[in-house]
Amino acid sequence: MKLTIGIPTYNRDEYLNLTLENIKESIGYYKGDWNIEVVIVDNSSIDKTEEIAKKFILQNKYLDIKYFKNILNIGFDRNVNKIMQCSSGDYVLLVSDDDLLENNCIKYLIKSIDNIKVTLGVIYINSFLMSSDGHNIDKNNELLFEIIGNNKLFNNGIDLIQTIKMQLYGGFTGITFNKKIWQENFSSKCFDTNYIQLCMAYRILSNNPVYVIYERLVKLRVANNTGRWASDGRLFLGLFKAFLPSKNLFPIKVYKLLYSDRLWEIRRSYLLYKLQKDNDQRKLKDYAINSLDKQRISFWLIDIILINLPVVPIFNKLYNLIKKIFKV
Repeated sequence: MKLTIGIPTYNRDEYLNLTLENIKESIGYYKGDWNIEVVIVDNSSIDKTEEIAKKFILQNKYLDIKYFKNILNIGFDRNVNKIMQCSSGDYVLLVSDDDLLENNCIKYLIKSIDNIKVTLGVIYINSFLMSSDGHNIDKNNELLFEIIGNNKLFNNGIDLIQTIKMQLYGGFTGITFNKKIWQENFSSKCFDTNYIQLCMAYRILSNNPVYVIYERLVKLRVANNTGRWASDGRLFLGLFKAFLPSKNLFPIKVYKLLYSDRLWEIRRSYLLYKLQKDNDQRKLKDYAINSLDKQRISFWLIDIILINLPVVPIFNKLYNLIKKIFKV
């Protein structure tokens, strides 16, 4: 068996070397039969990212590290998918270019896969949060892990979704995919969402086992700015939330009234019933709608529209229009 550690990167020369050194330590902590490779896909960085990656490879020739650089920036989602295309592992552990692993992370992950003895579609790993300087560490109280409360195997991903009441983890570092199952379930509909890991998880969960590791084995840097990936397809409501109020272009009180604080649930709802297999559509749509707060005016003005329309093309058109008008 083989594990790929996939690192999508873009203009991250400040942290990339720290992440690579950290992964080297975690690989060294594992003493077993699995082969381990590291795949770095550089999304056309213009800083010293390429120099840092190639220098690290030269200094650590005993490690199986592959570096690829896109000629043009292809966006976050396509860059992540390129990791899957370039990897040769049976499972792919995704790691952001500024996050860290605990020393025993790789060892624990591989041991879990070996002990379960079933082909897993997705593996979720619990995490800590750390400050931008990496010193202040705190628990990441993601509801998926807090609701489950321990390591647990779900033979069907729909059982997991029902158990956690739609609170599926949307983070990046630590989520591990079976490469073959990713390829079998892949859809280009997941492009231009900026959340390909969440989109693909929903597609895979409908008919594959998923394992949740409650042990906190990854450290997420809270200053991570995912917006830097979004040369195309940033979620429109994210822009609506971040940009309009800061420019006083929209009254704050009206904004707070309209904008649902359940954006993740909206996103999950849309992905869940739009991207699943047809035979689960009706049931999953009921889950999606019931998970939202119908007492909020935003449910009727925003959420219900997202649930009932093919909104990804609309998001992209609105995003490009806003970007053009306000020159963002």
